[in-house]
Amino acid sequence: MSTVGWHLCLVCELLVLIIAVSENVRANLPTFDEDSRMRILLLPFATRAGSTIYRVRASDPDFDHPLEFSFTSLKHPKLLSLEILPCGKQHSVCEANVILNEAVELDKIYELSLSVRDTSGGITTVFCTIQATNASSSATDSFQHLNQYLTVPENLPRDSVVDYFIARKNPNNIRGIRVELRQSWNFRIADKLAGSDRTNCSIILEQPLDFETQTVHILRILAVNAYVDNRLDTRNVVEVVIYVFVMDVQDTPPFFVRAPPITAVSDKLEIGKVVLRVKAEDGDKGNPRDIHYVIMVDNNPFAPFFFMEPQTGELKVRKKLVPLNQMVRSKAPFLLTIMAEELGSLINEANTTTTVDIALMVEDETNDPPEFNSDRYAVFYVWFLTNL
Repeated sequence: MSTVGWHLCLVCELLVLIIAVSENVRANLPTFDEDSRMRILLLPFATRAGSTIYRVRASDPDFDHPLEFSFTSLKHPKLLSLEILPCGKQHSVCEANVILNEAVELDKIYELSLSVRDTSGGITTVFCTIQATNASSSATDSFQHLNQYLTVPENLPRDSVVDYFIARKNPNNIRGIRVELRQSWNFRIADKLAGSDRTNCSIILEQPLDFETQTVHILRILAVNAYVDNRLDTRNVVEVVIYVFVMDVQDTPPFFVRAPPITAVSDKLEIGKVVLRVKAEDGDKGNPRDIHYVIMVDNNPFAPFFFMEPQTGELKVRKKLVPLNQMVRSKAPFLLTIMAEELGSLINEANTTTTVDIALMVEDETNDPPEFNSDRYAVFYVWFLTNL
């Protein structure tokens, strides 16, 4: 064999090897599931912006996870966004939620491309078309017994069932229906199949509620492979939002918003004059109740000198304060305990209370001359003789 022929055979073998390797690499690219490629999506034009409209799924033969999904569109770059779900090497597929960012126009066609990339750099791209239809965007076809506005008391025990609904399966989809609750820490969904075409779902309280912390909880519920009219709607996810309003329960005591820690008081202050004012507010903001104030008298020798206006929180002088100069040193503080009482609005409802200590300091402003305690005194005179 000539040298030229030998080189020619070597080049041919190298080309065959390159083609084989290329085919092998191409075969190991990530692939979209056939039933969730979103090639042609019929979307109700009244679909709410910000809602999930599709669930895309892809797998990689080498498990080069996590897979990264992305959309590109020259004309509508902000139309969609993706919420990529957690995916590791132990997952057989990776998924992402397709979220509609902008409202669509009726009968308008939107073209874009959907790509998936694995960690090795392999990319697969499919072209997608979205057409807005006049199909109903109501959740009534996908859900039954659904109440989107719920009210629960804040003292509802954990693991209590808040409400329930039924999710219907799309008969044209071979996969079963799956109901998910997204981004909620206080609630969870428990579902149970109720037949081949539906599942019962219960909304269960997972964490305690607190009206003062959060008054409304927004539950974002996704039904994957839920029932839709496929003639005008080919979404494989239907999202519904449930609003849970928390009712305030009288379980938080009042708190003082104004209580001066120390106040100087003249011993010449007249009876009935205001020494200071305190103010407390109901700790339960939903239905605040009246607050009454009182001085705690028990074992406090200073309390009888003052009285508290129960409705205004004004501390006033009950009797002359001059005797306090004999009870405490001038400008030495003493304590009074003020209680704020939250009055119950219902029969047999317990009042809640809180207390605060305030310090008073009596200033001796009398300028009377010194005087003797007795009019008779004995004088002793001692004389020592010196130089005797």
